[in-house]
Amino acid sequence: MKKAVVVNVAHARDKRSIYEKIVRDEVCPFCVDFSKKKEVFEYHTKPILFHGTHWVVTENFNPYKGTKYHFMFIHRKHIVSFSELRPAALKELTLLTKKLEEKFLLPAGVFLFRFGDTNYTGGSVNHFHGHFVLGTKRSKKESEPLLLYAGYKKSQ
Repeated sequence: MKKAVVVNVAHARDKRSIYEKIVRDEVCPFCVDFSKKKEVFEYHTKPILFHGTHWVVTENFNPYKGTKYHFMFIHRKHIVSFSELRPAALKELTLLTKKLEEKFLLPAGVFLFRFGDTNYTGGSVNHFHGHFVLGTKRSKKESEPLLLYAGYKKSQ
């Protein structure tokens, strides 16, 4: 399914060649081709953990440094704004998060949603999605915080 280019290669932390191919192919790497009833996840190398009506849950193929777990919740329909989410999608998000917690025995987590202009979010794909991350438990040995990419700092 051809879409307007929605990938910002300038924000690709690693695996730049994959993002460049996505731009050349003029597709959204997170979209579902409803005519073929399949996701366009040919660029994604991790298995899909859960398929919902509104969401696909997978491991991130390019996890943030230091994470123990880095999952992605990708909205199946191409939307770019939080305001486009339907109540049923929010309900399913809750159910899938619970399934993820149970499957991996997660004691905690951080959810970060990306939507809108990637020049504000620092993200590489302008398709509504969430990052669910977990590092390790804080100890004297492991006290460095995780760095999550969530946009850009305001100048002082």
